[in-house]
Amino acid sequence: ASFCYCDVRARARVRVCVCVQSPRDLEALEASAVLYTKLGNYPKALELLQQLTAARPNDAQSWRVKAEVEAETGKYPDALDSYEKALNIDSGSLEIWEGYTNVFITEGDYEEALEQLQQAKALQPQEIGILRAAVYAQWPGHLRDAEKIYTMLIEKYPEDARVYLAKGAFLNKAERYFEANKVIAQGKQMMAILEAERQQQQK
Repeated sequence: ASFCYCDVRARARVRVCVCVQSPRDLEALEASAVLYTKLGNYPKALELLQQLTAARPNDAQSWRVKAEVEAETGKYPDALDSYEKALNIDSGSLEIWEGYTNVFITEGDYEEALEQLQQAKALQPQEIGILRAAVYAQWPGHLRDAEKIYTMLIEKYPEDARVYLAKGAFLNKAERYFEANKVIAQGKQMMAILEAERQQQQK
C-alpha cells in the first residue's frame, strides 16, 4: 500500500500529491515534516507526520517527532498518546522518556510525571535519576530536592558525564554560574582521568 500527501502551490494553484512507496519517499516525507516544523508551519508538519507514522507504525522516532510537534502546539493529550506509542516500541530511549515527562511538567502535573517514571525500567538508574531531578527542578518549591538528586547522581555515578552536564545546566538556569562551571570542570577532569586509564590499559 502507498501513502500520499498533497500540497497546494499558491502561485500556480496546482494541487500536488506525492505517493509514498519506497524508503526514499519516506525519507523525503520525513525531511519535509522536519522542514515545516522548523518553519513553524505546525499544521502542515502534523499532516505529513500523520502520513509518516501511518507508513512507519513501528518506528519510535517518527512517533517521537509527531509527539514533539503536538506538544509544541498545545495538543497535550495527542502528544501523550504519540509518546506512549513511541515508548511501546522503544522503552529504553531517554529522549522519548524526557519528552513524555516534559508534557506532564508543562501541564503542571509533576506527581504524574514522577509516577510514570516508575515504569521506565528499561532506562539506566542514572537516566531515571536525571529525569526525576528535572521534574523537581520545574516543580515550584522543589529546587532543593532537584539539587540533592543531582549531587547524589554525581557521587553514585562519577563515570557518567551526563550527570555533570545535567547538574551544570540546573545551576546555570538558577544563575549560579560559578558553581555550574565548577561542576562542568569536575566532569571534564573525571572524563580525562578515565580516558587516560583506558589508554593505559590498552598498552
